[in-house]
Amino acid sequence: MADNKSSNKLHFTTRISMTFAYFRYLFQRINHDRLTVTAGSMAYVTLLSLVPLITVVLSALSSFPVFQGLGEVLQNFVIENFVPAAGEVVKTYLNQFVANAGKMTAVGIGALFVVAMMLISSIDTALNYIWRVSEKRRPVISFSIYWMVLTLGPILVGSSLAVSSYLGSLNI
Repeated sequence: MADNKSSNKLHFTTRISMTFAYFRYLFQRINHDRLTVTAGSMAYVTLLSLVPLITVVLSALSSFPVFQGLGEVLQNFVIENFVPAAGEVVKTYLNQFVANAGKMTAVGIGALFVVAMMLISSIDTALNYIWRVSEKRRPVISFSIYWMVLTLGPILVGSSLAVSSYLGSLNI
């Protein structure tokens, strides 16, 4: 019986020391990888790029007649979940931005595309740094992935909203 108590005590102290070692490693890695700086940077970039991103999504959705009414649903969802305090102001500016996006020239569309690609690239770089991915993708592969995210992303978001709206309207 005494042997069992000492074994349990040893097991407990081993677990405690392993837990402390884990948290020490975790905090060292957070400091080494500058996770707080990276997270702050990504949050800032995301907030700054939210309006152009929504413009791209709404423009892509408006080109499909099936998703015609989903623009308002998506806009309300983003405003309620990301900027609820300044919802009406953001909504006004967003509507103006989307209305003007229809009048964009080829240079403006190209610039919006480049900015969107740079946003996805910076997110990809930050995530690769955090997860310590050492092998870089070829530029053609990266461009293809970013292009698919920009073109298929809005379609998948619109499809998801359409299906969830439909399922929400069913009387079950």
